[in-house]
Formats: sequence, structure tokens, C-alpha cells
Amino acid sequence: GIQILHDGRKKSGHWVTIAMNGPSHVTLYDSLGRFPLQNELLLQIANILGCEPDRSGVITVHRPAVQLQETNACGVYAIAFAWTLACGKDPAMVTYDGSRMRSHLENCLLTRTLSDFPVCSVSSHGRVQNYIFKFWVKTITKNNGDKQTIAEIVECGPVRL
Repeated sequence: GIQILHDGRKKSGHWVTIAMNGPSHVTLYDSLGRFPLQNELLLQIANILGCEPDRSGVITVHRPAVQLQETNACGVYAIAFAWTLACGKDPAMVTYDGSRMRSHLENCLLTRTLSDFPVCSVSSHGRVQNYIFKFWVKTITKNNGDKQTIAEIVECGPVRL
């Protein structure tokens, strides 16, 4: 499956796209390449995969090198990544035309018809680093006795190609 997620931050929130690749593995398409990821985002991934705190194994997240976004365009890129995946293509192999992304999405919404997002033949944009990390979900007890579910990174690093 394919899912667009929000990282949970109220002021400077960020949208990403994930593709489920198995019971404990997802590919994360992130046009900002933020690391570490917000705890809220990792917990959403674990919840979508059906992982229960303290009972599940390690979840592997692969973040391929995708195009960096234009300013404040993460939602548009998340939608473009999801559409590209739904069409059977890999967003990491696509260079989108950032200057036409918003108008294309607006046209799709107005006509109620989705179509491929505009692409460039040559990229003038950087790409985030190809990265893989693993985490698991656990419950901790705070000093006041309240329990909290958190995601704990257990391994991370760049992917060597």
C-alpha cells in the first residue's frame, strides 16, 4: 500500500509518502530528507504496519535519494510521489518540474482527474541522501508514572551504492 503521512508538528509540519514493502519494511519518500524523523511519524508507520509496543520486532525504513523540494511544497511532492508509485514508477528515478507542480495539482483537483506530474529532463535540484534505519516501538514510564509509547532508533546509516 501507499500512504501520505504528516509528521505531527503543528507549526512547521511536513508531509511524506510511504510504500509498504512487507510486514516490517517501508520505503519513505521525503522531499526534505529530515533526520531524525519525528517520533509521531515513526509511530504512525508502526501503527499502519500493525506493530504493537513491546511486542513487535524491528521495523526497517529505507529512504531513497529523491529530489529536494521547492520551498513549502512538501505536500505537493508527497502527492506526486504517491501518484508516481501508484503508476508503478519509482519517484527516486524521477526529476519533477518544481515550477509547474502546484499548477498541475490545482488543475487535477479542478478537473477531478489525476495525471502524471510534470518532469524535467535535467535536474537542477539536489537529492536527499539514500538512507536506511531501523526502529522498534516501546512503552516507557515517565517520572510522574505516566506511560508513553515511543519509537527508538536501533540502527541507522547511509546506503552505500
